[in-house]
Amino acid sequence: MQAGKFYGTFIDPLLNKIHSLGARTIPKGAKVIDIACGNGVLARKIAAKAAHVTGIDLSTEMIDYARKQSEKAGIKNLEFVEMDATDLSGFKDQEFDVATISMAVHQFSLETSNMILKELSRISKEIVVIDYNFPLPGGFNGLITRIIEWFAGIEHNGNFKAYLKYGGIIPIAKECGLNSNVVFGRKKSVFTVVKLKHIEAKGYSL
Repeated sequence: MQAGKFYGTFIDPLLNKIHSLGARTIPKGAKVIDIACGNGVLARKIAAKAAHVTGIDLSTEMIDYARKQSEKAGIKNLEFVEMDATDLSGFKDQEFDVATISMAVHQFSLETSNMILKELSRISKEIVVIDYNFPLPGGFNGLITRIIEWFAGIEHNGNFKAYLKYGGIIPIAKECGLNSNVVFGRKKSVFTVVKLKHIEAKGYSL
């Protein structure tokens, strides 16, 4: 099965609610970049209210699938570009109103996460991160999450464990000089939505 279709069939339904919550944080008429966009499901949700959305991903297969789905839906204010999230030098400072990154920070090493977040804070006024909550809940939901991450492979699972050991997105963001505003992330929630901005940014309250 094609990777984009696999995610659309098995993974996206699990993330539908949290993606909808994340999309709601986007101001109407905003210019948005969606990092590590995968099959484009979050980007398509955001495009319903944004002025324009650029989705980037390193996978040619995912980008091709995302483009086809966007064309089928008749979405005109959305483009997909094959690009490495660790090199965003092609974008100008503060080019975007918002940068979004969903279920990707935990996949990267801490060094790579820091590099990406710092670049996102350069090219956008605000960052919206959707990822695993910390602490990850116990019980059935927490167990299933850990099993899924184990099946994702040794490197992926190792980065996931490092993400949790570090304390999740908030301390990672702080190390990058970013303030965190938790939009969603109840105590027993598997997922969280967090807004990030420069610590020195004016008009931003926690």
